[in-house]
Amino acid sequence: MVSTGTTRLRLTIVGVVVVSLFAALLTRLWYLQVLDAPSFVEAAKRNEVRILCEPAPRGRIRDRNGEVVVDNELTTAVTVSKKTVAERPETLPRLSALLGAAEHPVEGLQKRLDDPRYSNLKPVPVAFGVPSEKVIFMKENALTFPGVDAVPLASRRYPLGKLASHVVGTVGPITKRELDRLRAEKAPASGPVDPVEECRDYKENDEIGKTGVEASFDGELRGRPGVVALEVDRRNKVLAERRLAEPVQGDDVWLTIDSKLQATAEESLKLGLSRARERRFTNEDPRFLRAPGGSAVVVDVTDGAVLAMASAPDFTPADFVGGISTVAFQAYNDDPDKPLTNRAIQGLYPPASTFKLPSSVAGLVKGVIPSADTRYLDTGVYRIPSPCSGKCDFQNPKKKSNGRVNLREALVVSSDTYFYDVGARFWIGRNTYGQTAIQDTARQFGLGQRTGIRLASEAEGRVSDPEVRKRLNQRSPKAFPDPKWFIGDNVITAIGQGETVVTPLQLAMEYATFANGGTLYQARIAGRVTTPGDPTGAAGIQLGPVTRSTIPLPPELRDPIHQGLRGAVSSSYGTASPAFAGYSGIPVAGKTGTAQQPAPQMDTAIFASYGPADAPRYAMAVVLEEGGFGGTTAAPVSRRLWEHLSGKPPSEVRAVDSAD
Repeated sequence: MVSTGTTRLRLTIVGVVVVSLFAALLTRLWYLQVLDAPSFVEAAKRNEVRILCEPAPRGRIRDRNGEVVVDNELTTAVTVSKKTVAERPETLPRLSALLGAAEHPVEGLQKRLDDPRYSNLKPVPVAFGVPSEKVIFMKENALTFPGVDAVPLASRRYPLGKLASHVVGTVGPITKRELDRLRAEKAPASGPVDPVEECRDYKENDEIGKTGVEASFDGELRGRPGVVALEVDRRNKVLAERRLAEPVQGDDVWLTIDSKLQATAEESLKLGLSRARERRFTNEDPRFLRAPGGSAVVVDVTDGAVLAMASAPDFTPADFVGGISTVAFQAYNDDPDKPLTNRAIQGLYPPASTFKLPSSVAGLVKGVIPSADTRYLDTGVYRIPSPCSGKCDFQNPKKKSNGRVNLREALVVSSDTYFYDVGARFWIGRNTYGQTAIQDTARQFGLGQRTGIRLASEAEGRVSDPEVRKRLNQRSPKAFPDPKWFIGDNVITAIGQGETVVTPLQLAMEYATFANGGTLYQARIAGRVTTPGDPTGAAGIQLGPVTRSTIPLPPELRDPIHQGLRGAVSSSYGTASPAFAGYSGIPVAGKTGTAQQPAPQMDTAIFASYGPADAPRYAMAVVLEEGGFGGTTAAPVSRRLWEHLSGKPPSEVRAVDSAD
């Protein structure tokens, strides 16, 4: 039997052990909760919630009638895991060989993987539009391609091919410069950051509009991204996933463009350039016309809507989807004919004889032309009144004499000497009329100014005058060595030569302004913005006409000029009449122009017009670079467009003989 003392001893020992254990436990708890708490907070932080922003499908681009010009399609994209490739570097050479080493070299695939735009948590898309047979081979040989997968991905599709490529523009990965600019334009957020709102901001992995409507309407087209919250541990292993928002497709942008008229404009322009290249420059210069490119623009004179905007040569927007290859971009960039340039808004050309419109208006308004019936003796040569230094004689093409002509007839036959005299009289009487009466009138018609069209990189152009000449000399003395303005400068300015340069869109808007009675509208490329669920476009945001300014054109001023422009097309001796021989469509009024260029360049062909002549609805400008006489090569292109607008089958484009 155990004694009482022994029992007490044992209980004491057990008690001490228990107390010691509790003391140790309490001490440990105190240490963990107080002394070592920061290390546990840090460990907890290693399990983070990360936000992934999923791109939304872009909105469609439609023409004015709802026809889809740019859409989205599900294409197959090959993706690669960064982690797997780092562990299995032999994967990329195998993938390059499968996809085609020329288009997808190993260095290109690696560069895509190294791009900081892509998260380490998700596979990186490295190739788009991969043929199904290659995808099947890759799937069947999965062990050969570890970390490689094929997934459906929304990308841009062009149902009408290259139609309106310069108008719709391109998409591509955002650059650091673009991202910095867009972030700088955004006001800093105040208060807690909402991950859904944060995902709507531009990010390093975004695809954005680069040019054309894709760029200028990027905010409307890009939609609202989906948002996913991922809980990951310190090894980047995903522990949980929660969706905060579904992707919402971007809005549809409805162009003012009519796709059928656009197609006719592009086809006619290319045919016109081709026909021009078959002709020789002049009898004295037997070189064939180069005609490398040109533009055709049609606008609605009642509201400034652009109905067609063609620029040649064009390009294939699909080449840029997913990021254009270096080889393909270099080919575009190195092309001397500049296919990526939208000549309608970026091409700058002397307006030539089309400028006789503002010269006529200024002459009648200021009284330099006393009356539209006042006659001038056109001998074929104009001599500046003495005293004259430098060049004193200016002539019509081939020194052709037109006899005694009034304003109407001077426009019909495009008498240069008539307008040389107008330019000289303005300069001689500059103390009465001001130094820039002709130029100021031209600016009232919108020349030398951006039209306000919602397309990036629109050129401003220039209407030259004494102050402009000084600025040009200061900026570039080698190109413009003389800062002074002489009477001869005013003489050639009156016929649209010299340092004045305008865009084809400016020309179309100028003639639209005259045609509608004097309202200069802002040029518009889009008419409305609607949600994807509104296929009729009845709802949404309407982008209506905007009036920039007005110019008084009373009948006594407008009528004789209009009659002259009408006669240039319909009269048997009008400079555009050979191009319109046998034409039976909408009555057209217009003006040919032949813009002289410094050697060795050849003359640029221009034709600006509007119609129906007595109740105008449309105006257009056609420009063929180094295309010779405007009546010879540009007017036939315009005729074909007028036939389309008249509902008649377009005729064959043929170059004709013309004096301007």
